[in-house]
Amino acid sequence: MAPSAYLVYNTEIGAQNEVTDDIRKAKGVEYAHAFYGIYDGIAKINADSMAQLKLRVNTIRKTDKMVSSLMMIVIEEQK
Repeated sequence: MAPSAYLVYNTEIGAQNEVTDDIRKAKGVEYAHAFYGIYDGIAKINADSMAQLKLRVNTIRKTDKMVSSLMMIVIEEQK
């Protein structure tokens, strides 16, 4: 199984759509969705190795107007 992770994030007020659009353009992002609630969005990120996953997540975390994030590494995928 190739490494993947979910990243939930908060943005500056009113910036969830802009941040989500920027995240969708990042390498390895399978999908990203903006929403209302405790978090402003979620993205699924794929990579070929854990080192590559770490680099991709760290790059995404530097997205303008992202305030905070929480990464969850997938340990098992449904088949």
